[in-house]
Amino acid sequence: MKVMTPVLKVSLLIICPFLVWGAVSPDDLALATSSIQRFLQQSLGWFYLLSVSGLLL
Repeated sequence: MKVMTPVLKVSLLIICPFLVWGAVSPDDLALATSSIQRFLQQSLGWFYLLSVSGLLL
């Protein structure tokens, strides 16, 4: 069994910067993510709501 699969490497490349950003500057990360969420809700409306609900189910 391979320990470092390509999927794991890509996942780490995506997740690690957010972990570091959250550890170094949590207020800036909270502001950025809330701005992104607000933009998605305003731009995509019901499609965004249904997509997120579908992912949670």
